[in-house]
Amino acid sequence: MFLDFTKYQSFIVLAILCCCYSCIPVEEILPDKNDNGIFSCNLNGELFEAEGGKGILSNELIIADLEESEDSFLLTVFGVNIVEDGAGLAVGFKIGGKQLNELKPGELGAWTLIEGEEDVFQGTMGGVEKRSSINSDDYEFRASSNNSGNIKLTLTEVDLENQTISGVFEFTAMDDESGEKFTVTDGEFSQVKWNLK
Repeated sequence: MFLDFTKYQSFIVLAILCCCYSCIPVEEILPDKNDNGIFSCNLNGELFEAEGGKGILSNELIIADLEESEDSFLLTVFGVNIVEDGAGLAVGFKIGGKQLNELKPGELGAWTLIEGEEDVFQGTMGGVEKRSSINSDDYEFRASSNNSGNIKLTLTEVDLENQTISGVFEFTAMDDESGEKFTVTDGEFSQVKWNLK
């Protein structure tokens, strides 16, 4: 019988780290908790926070991915919390446009199709979703600001060289299947570093 390495990968890595570095303080092994920024907001009046770089056993993380082609880019940023029964609750947004080097501090417009293009969007779209686990494709709900037409996102810092982004946001997201609405206010993200996808 063969073991599924991917299923036990985190535990194996942790065991190796403990064995190899048992004389080194834990704070020197785990990454700096500000390595991937801070993400926070109020979700339906309740505080939602995620901090990057907290290590493999954390119940919160920040994911930021950039997809880039010749004529467009898509930057996806969201905070994730592991909640009851291992479910994943995520709050975040997408930013799209033609050229990444045109992304500057300031308020972004709503998510719209670029004229003359079939599937290239510009502006920003917010979202709230909950999955049965962070690795699952099964959604309990999936709400978007496109369904409500209400989003405001302002970039306060864009560092293309260091691949970091900061700003503030608020939006209302609606699940188009159930009609359930989610109000996101006082959103802030700081020094979030994106990865190329």
